[in-house]
This record gives sequence, C-alpha cells and structure tokens, in this order.
Amino acid sequence: MQFTKAEKQQAKARVAITGPAGAGKTYTALSVATSMCSKVAVIDTEHGSASKYADEFSFDVLELQDFHPNNYVEAIKAAQDAGYDGVVIDSASHEWFGKNGCLELVDVYAKRKGGNSYAAWADVTPLHTGFIESIHQARIHVFATFRSKMDYVQSEDRNGKKSYQKVGMAPVTRDGAEYEFDVVLDMDLEHTGMVSKSRCRALADKVFRNPGADVAQQLLSWLNSGAPAPAVAPPPAFTAPAANQPAAPLPVTDDEYTALTLASKTVGITTREAWLELWHSVMGNRPRATMTQDDLKHLEAALQRRADEQMQPETTPPDVPSVDAETPGEQQKARAAFFATCNENGVDSELAKEWLRNKWADDAKLPAPPETTKEVPVKYIKEMTRQLKSGKDTAQSVAVYVDSKRVPAA
Repeated sequence: MQFTKAEKQQAKARVAITGPAGAGKTYTALSVATSMCSKVAVIDTEHGSASKYADEFSFDVLELQDFHPNNYVEAIKAAQDAGYDGVVIDSASHEWFGKNGCLELVDVYAKRKGGNSYAAWADVTPLHTGFIESIHQARIHVFATFRSKMDYVQSEDRNGKKSYQKVGMAPVTRDGAEYEFDVVLDMDLEHTGMVSKSRCRALADKVFRNPGADVAQQLLSWLNSGAPAPAVAPPPAFTAPAANQPAAPLPVTDDEYTALTLASKTVGITTREAWLELWHSVMGNRPRATMTQDDLKHLEAALQRRADEQMQPETTPPDVPSVDAETPGEQQKARAAFFATCNENGVDSELAKEWLRNKWADDAKLPAPPETTKEVPVKYIKEMTRQLKSGKDTAQSVAVYVDSKRVPAA
C-alpha cells in the first residue's frame, strides 16, 4: 500500500440529466452526446421516444422491454464492444421502478422470504450496484437521463396573477445516485438546464438555455485535459450474485445496534468493561463494521440468557446467616415489589441490587455490603421501595450512588 502523487488524467464523461416529463431530457442527452461522440448508441426504455429525434441526430438504438439491472449492464457492455464511443441511457429510472426493476425485484424476493422486504434488499442491492459499476467501468462516454419526482409550486407574475407550475424534484432512482456522476444537469419545463453538480469547474453552477453543443464543448475540453489514461486491461465486469446463490450476510443498522446496547443495560451491563466482555464472547476481536444479523441474534441470545439467570431466586451462602426474621414468603413478596418499582422507574435490576445492598450496609454500619439482597431486612426493602415510589430516589440518583461505591479501575 503506497501513496503516489495525484495527476489529472483524461477520462470519459459520466453525465446525468434529470427533469420532469416534457423538460427535454432525451433531446438534451442526444444533443450533448452527438456533439461529443462520433458514434452514439441509445438504450431506449421509453417506448421508442428517442427515435422521434432520428431526423435531427444520428444514432443507433436498442429498445429494452425488461428493465432488470443486469439487462442495463449487458446493454452498456454491448455498446462498448460494438465500437460506440458514447451511450445514452434513456431512462435510467426504469432500472429502479420499471418492469423487473429494483422495486419490483424486492417484492419478488420478499415473497420468497416470507414477506420480509428488508431481507429482500440483500439480493437486490448487489444488482443495482452492478448497474452503477457498469457505468463507472465503461470505457466510453455515458449519458443517463432520470425522471424527476413531480410537484407543483405556486408562482405569481408581475401583475399579481397566481398560477401553479409543475416542477421536478429528486430523481427517480436510489437516493444518492447523483453522486456517481461527474456532471448533473437539472432540466425544467422551459428547457433550461442548471448544472447542480459538476467536477468540471467550467460548468459548475452554470445555466444553459436548450443545452447541447455548448455544454459538450466545455465538458470535452475538461475530459481531454491531463495525461493520457494508462493503457491497462479493463477491470473485470461486476457480476451480481445469481438469485439461487446464498445472499450476502445482512449488516446491522445503527438503530439495531443502539437498541442492542440499550437492552444490555436492562440486564446489568452498565460499564464498558462488561459490554466488551459480552462483545468478545460472540464477536471475538471483530469490529462493529463487520457485524451481521447472525451476530446480532447471538448477542441477543446472550442477553436473554443473562436475563433468565437473573430471574432465578438468589440463594444465601450457607455460612452467612440471614438477618431477616420475617418469613421467606414475606421477603420474596417485598423483593418482588421492590424490583417491580425499580423497573417502573427505569432502574435496571442489577443496578437496583447493588444499590439496595450498599444502602443497607451504609445505614446499618456494616463493614461490607451483603452478598445478596436476601440478606437485607424486609422492612428496609419496603422503605427503599417507598422512596422510589415517592420520587425521593430516582434512576439518576441510584446510578450516581452506585458509581460512588464502585472501586475505580487501577
């Protein structure tokens, strides 16, 4: 692993053109592509709409009827292998929502997984990633159009007359797709294109009326500047896993991880040392980033075992006589009421046990706290229960008190 001096190299275009219906996405893509490239291929998913401009632009067309991500991958590769130097994808949105697109595939895989659409994304995400990777790896210019989600905004002219205008919002595709392109051109219904993202500084934040050759010229100049790209073997094509192959392990979300750590506190894991002990028992030395749903289940099972153990009645060591003169039934009832009150007030059971034993030791002037709560007198347990119910003691005051009694690490 070694760093080298950065150097700008010649590259191929990665352009996204977004907008609502009627904004001129197809026309703009053809205009820019044919101005930059000598031989253009068009992947048409819009029922032949691109061919309506065949009298103005020269290009070859492939009309897709099935919008499975892998079909896009194969079409881009076919354009490259056939010697085209530019390909227009019109529209890339169908890869997301069209027939056999990602959203439909999620429904299909979810049915195989008992209706679990979340788990279905483990099969679909690699397919979408393969589509994006095919754009990155293409050794030709790529121009992709995206439909925009529609909305209406109220506008007012100089005379105060109000009207509603249709505008495009976010592109219809997976969130963040715009980050995959060097230039993003947002079209409106006036056929005006605003560059909302550009790595080419000459185009950044520019606005073009009927964009075409003007955009192509500046973009091509930027792409051709720099050292020639090294002649290296093309990277292997991204291959998504087949549907019958085992799905990749599902990662654990931040929300699920947070819920796990909160659950751990309810069974007495309140220190970093205790948490790390539990973590290493399941994960070994693996970091959080490698945690999968299977790991989550194992950790949850470990917490459940700990909770079950806490439900077992405590036993008094045989060599320590009980200081409680009441009957075992009275003490069990008092302890049950105490822990129920602790739970209602947000005090976890292990912290409550430690608090009760230490408080009794302090008040009774004992040299050390008893080993179990069964050694605490029933009357004292009832008094501590009343203090919690009255608000005299709270989850925060309990935690502060227990922390003050713990011996700091060396």
